[in-house]
Amino acid sequence: MLRDRVIVLAMAGLVFVGLCAESAMALRVCTYNLLQYNGSGSSSRTAHYQAILNEIQPDILVVQEVTSLAAANYFEYPVLNGAGGPGGYTRAAFHDSGTGLSNACFYRSTVVSFEGYSWLSTSPRDTDRWMFRPVGYTSSATNFYIYSMHLHASDSGSRETQTNIVRTNANGLPSGTHFLYVGDFNIDSSSENSYQNLIGSQADNDGMAWDPLDAAGTWHNNASFAWLHTQSTYNNDDPGPPGGAGGGLDDRFDFQLASVALFVNEGMDYMNGSYRAYGNDGAHFNDDITDPPVIPEGSAIATALLNASDHLPVRADYQVHALIAADALIDFGTVVQGTPAEEILTVSNDGDLALFVYVDDLDYSMSASAGFTAPGGSYSADAGDAGDEHVIEMDTSTVGSMNGTVTISSDDPDQPEFVVQLTGEVIPAGPIFPFDDDGDGDVDLSDYSGFNACLLGPGGGASPPCDNHDFDTDNDVDLEDFMQFQLHFTG
Repeated sequence: MLRDRVIVLAMAGLVFVGLCAESAMALRVCTYNLLQYNGSGSSSRTAHYQAILNEIQPDILVVQEVTSLAAANYFEYPVLNGAGGPGGYTRAAFHDSGTGLSNACFYRSTVVSFEGYSWLSTSPRDTDRWMFRPVGYTSSATNFYIYSMHLHASDSGSRETQTNIVRTNANGLPSGTHFLYVGDFNIDSSSENSYQNLIGSQADNDGMAWDPLDAAGTWHNNASFAWLHTQSTYNNDDPGPPGGAGGGLDDRFDFQLASVALFVNEGMDYMNGSYRAYGNDGAHFNDDITDPPVIPEGSAIATALLNASDHLPVRADYQVHALIAADALIDFGTVVQGTPAEEILTVSNDGDLALFVYVDDLDYSMSASAGFTAPGGSYSADAGDAGDEHVIEMDTSTVGSMNGTVTISSDDPDQPEFVVQLTGEVIPAGPIFPFDDDGDGDVDLSDYSGFNACLLGPGGGASPPCDNHDFDTDNDVDLEDFMQFQLHFTG
């Protein structure tokens, strides 16, 4: 399963964390400790933030160390939405924790809708929980949550208490809920209880997350984990970020941990290999991010990362659910008894590739009600394809109106049971109205040959099959009937 592949990639971390360029995005989430961001007082860093975020282009940006609501609003505009910024962001609900180091969240309303908010008291800094839904989806089953934490910097016991509170809250979510734990965790090692609270198995595992990197060990000041460190961008290259910590890149403090439901290769899902500590090429252990060698993102981005914050942003991409598309009605029309009646049902995946890039394939099966037949088995449709065509059959053994359904059962959370209405009319074999000898629904020259054979004049009789040409029912086929034949002639 997916987790096995993640382990392999994590062991070869330099390949995918540091050396890959920014690529086409799925639903992209980024977490970033802004470093004591106080709005206009931090305006000297605006251009640096803009340079970084113009490259990352997150759909949801979660940030830590925002001093106030006014600072959060200033980051929304002018940093994000002002001249030179990436643009298109809306600030989600904000809670001032009273510590001067609050969390904030910004999202693109063209990509996700904001569906709800709450916060948890996790002294010394509160935890925020936002709920979102991808645009184009209607079911609450497509909602996902993001928890933002800024754990205690020096007290592991406090961090354990904070994550206990968060895990308990997430355990209260319905089983299978999609959620992320993101933020500045200040954790030194995977063995720390605070980390295990988030990823470990408990009696209730609804709140259990997995680490996309699955890199167990002591991360602090360990060159073996240079590829995943997120702090500090600064060692001794002045001026450096104002108020930032030094020492170079030697800590993994910033995380995105994803719920187990995001590692099942179905529906909304973590995109394997997309997790990146942006700007970390694995070659700057205990160094400034601006030291040689130049990071793949370039020297300008290295300078921006150094001067914006002492933390690196961490981003990851997520696939969204499939969406079913099919005809709501199939009309077989009028069909002669005993003849085949078939119509095509096209089933496609309507997930928006232009918006999300990565959309789950649509897995589905079909069943038909009595009087109709649909193909058995399981099928899969990729987003962007023309769709799969399936032959639906109607039983024509009995004369009369036919009505039924085909039910398409799929993994579209908005419409797990898509019902196609079926209708048709079965008519008797042979002539169905005057003069139509061949029963093909019209009166043409092929019917005239039959009429001519029956045209015996008054008293000539009209026994079958000539009774179909005796329009005036006077027991003969004569010129009066010929006049009606001309009036009914369709060609």
